[in-house]
Amino acid sequence: MSTHFKTKYQTIIKASVAKVWDALTNPEVVKQYFFGTDLVTDWKVGSPIIFQGE
Repeated sequence: MSTHFKTKYQTIIKASVAKVWDALTNPEVVKQYFFGTDLVTDWKVGSPIIFQGE
């Protein structure tokens, strides 16, 4: 008997690509849904994206 499991999950977001991108990259918007955290990054390739807060 195999013990390997695969799961697939899909989320459909009813919003434009631009609006979703803004929600993921705009620090003020991130604060609204991610418990007041600060989004810290310089957006350079390979740089970390840090959600910082208490």
